[in-house]
Amino acid sequence: MMELIDNYAAIRNNVENALHRAGRESNDVRIMAVTKTRSLDIVKSAYDAGFRLFGENRIQEAIEKFTDFHKDA
Repeated sequence: MMELIDNYAAIRNNVENALHRAGRESNDVRIMAVTKTRSLDIVKSAYDAGFRLFGENRIQEAIEKFTDFHKDA
């Protein structure tokens, strides 16, 4: 979990720095966690780490993961 939190913080920091250099606002970009082939436990950990936008390339997997996630959240 700590690795996920650290990675998310590093990504946010890199994005914020790039936005600042480009003269853009921080709300111009949103960070998406891609959950392809990842378990529901990892998705929950990503949510706990601060991710709020998730992407999945197979609708069947998305329905299964996020329906369950919603029930457990």
